[in-house]
Amino acid sequence: MFNITMTIGLLFVAMGFYNLYKMHRSLLYIEKRYKELESDDFNEINAPQIILMIPLLREAQILSQTIQGLSRLIYPIQKLKIVLVTTEREYEELDKKPAKNTIDVVQSELVGLEISEKFIHIHYPYTKGIKSDQLNYALNILEKDYPFLFNSNTYIGVYDADSITQPQTLQILAKEIQRDSTISIFQQPTLYLKNRYKFTYNYLARAFGWIQTSYAFSVENFNIISHVSGKSLKLIYAVGHGLFIKYDSLKSIGLFPTPIEDTRLGHTFSFLDYKFKLLPVFDLVEVTPRALLRIKQASVWFMGVNYFLKDFHIASSFGAKSYQRMIAMACYRFYRNIVWIVRAFMLLGVCIALLPYSRLMSFLVLMTYLYIPLLYLLSQTTNLSRLSAENISPPKLADFLCLLFVPLEYLNMSLGPLFGFAKRFIFQIKSEKILYPKTERI
Repeated sequence: MFNITMTIGLLFVAMGFYNLYKMHRSLLYIEKRYKELESDDFNEINAPQIILMIPLLREAQILSQTIQGLSRLIYPIQKLKIVLVTTEREYEELDKKPAKNTIDVVQSELVGLEISEKFIHIHYPYTKGIKSDQLNYALNILEKDYPFLFNSNTYIGVYDADSITQPQTLQILAKEIQRDSTISIFQQPTLYLKNRYKFTYNYLARAFGWIQTSYAFSVENFNIISHVSGKSLKLIYAVGHGLFIKYDSLKSIGLFPTPIEDTRLGHTFSFLDYKFKLLPVFDLVEVTPRALLRIKQASVWFMGVNYFLKDFHIASSFGAKSYQRMIAMACYRFYRNIVWIVRAFMLLGVCIALLPYSRLMSFLVLMTYLYIPLLYLLSQTTNLSRLSAENISPPKLADFLCLLFVPLEYLNMSLGPLFGFAKRFIFQIKSEKILYPKTERI
């Protein structure tokens, strides 16, 4: 039994160093790519048409900041439309919320904005449906009322309301497209550090921000960077903030899959062997402050990847190149889902089991798998700031104190998948409001 435990512990040590390597390689790629594109000339004539879509639900308290950030994007005004998509679900909880709602804020903000011609407001007039339904409804309206926006060089971008990105992001996207117009999906890397400074004493939330950012570097970013068409068996994640899709490619699969518009889109395009590329500029987003809501959020992420068989069928209906490769990818996704559920329990179980035999080995397992990658990330705040819309301040005492709570928050990240599995497969809940809860803002 000891030998098995020690073997698993050594495997965690090896994976910890491998994660560190992947994070370092991802950051080097982003920095190098940014410098290369920065030196390129921006060709305004050949710049793609970009439609940025922001699905909104109960975002009144942060929407002014969102609109201000979007209005600072530097791009030819005739080739950019920013679409704010509200929903009838906004009125579901007016008895619990202030009278001011997202729809009122959108209308008042755009009236006073000098560059309001950049913006379009579309209202999804149904209480049934979630973010993907809002996006698809808005695209259908746009294609009907603004047909001039759509051509072979049109790209659809999606941001969440809490997203903040650099003003030159769209120019960087355009330069990437001008270098290689065959890319179907561009994904921004994400920093989950936007409201970190507010969590002075909420060490669990602060820990989650660093853990999730670490995961983005070692898994999401690295997989896109190392993606080689026709060889990788990994289903690439698409994350619904800082996501850009060629409209022709999106329309070819029937627009955004529903429910869960982003992860499933990445799965479908992976099955179809479409090309992905990482944009070398960061999208900065918030972390929800309450532990229970973070578990619910993780449950939604897990449910998204569990639609991989439906995504398999979508891809199959559009003529994927290799059915055998698709099956291998689906099997790998199934394996990764199991790992996602058990990894935190296995890691902490191994550390506890090793304590009677070797405290040093137990400490080494925990340090290499959880802490060394996070300490590396904390040491890179200056580099992160240069490619972010806001300054990422150097680590403070609270950032180091939050490391004490990392094992607990890491455990929560496995509780989320368990909760998602229970909601979808054990209890077979049908209510979208319970399956896909609204992310809390602060």
